[in-house]
Amino acid sequence: MRRKKNNKSLVARRREVLFSASDRGLGLRVEELTWTSPLWERFNELMETTRYNLNGARDNAVAEALALASIYKQGPVLAERDLVRVSGMGQIVPGTPDGAILLQNGGMSAVQVVRSTLTPGRNGVAYLLHNLLVKVYKSLRWLLDLGPIGETVATFTIACWVPTRLSTKALGSLGQMLKQVGDIDRRFEFLLLVPPTKEFSKTIFPM
Repeated sequence: MRRKKNNKSLVARRREVLFSASDRGLGLRVEELTWTSPLWERFNELMETTRYNLNGARDNAVAEALALASIYKQGPVLAERDLVRVSGMGQIVPGTPDGAILLQNGGMSAVQVVRSTLTPGRNGVAYLLHNLLVKVYKSLRWLLDLGPIGETVATFTIACWVPTRLSTKALGSLGQMLKQVGDIDRRFEFLLLVPPTKEFSKTIFPM
């Protein structure tokens, strides 16, 4: 997939912090991706990693590689198959991260990637929240199944692709719903990602 050359696209990505990690342990960020040369190079590098994941379909590999590239800008990334070997389970179980990195202190930072369509109104926001919490539940089960190894996971990001940026009202509703959920494992944070171009949006969200 070729990237159109456009100097205006080589700008810093915008990132908005909606809730701090200290707010009941709920971290919520939204990021509208725009292409930079480092991001493009990192994305292509990680495509080689994610195409061997459990779901190697192109749309899934693109979604996972681009999400991981935006979060882990350098260094080796452990793929699902690597995490199966690390866990010693011998098979991929629900909640196995789509990628992770090893930290200098010996811990691990993990990512689960999900895609969610958007519909207008409060029901659409509730549907998005449902998708996020399902991923948290599965990831918590994975952490528990790991036993002592699970305790080494320092951060766990649920990266959720959405077709377009949420309105201010929708983001406010999502924030209020998250506060009502109550305490969640403080290692978790939610990251909403908006594709960089219409071309990639169609790839990540095929008809």
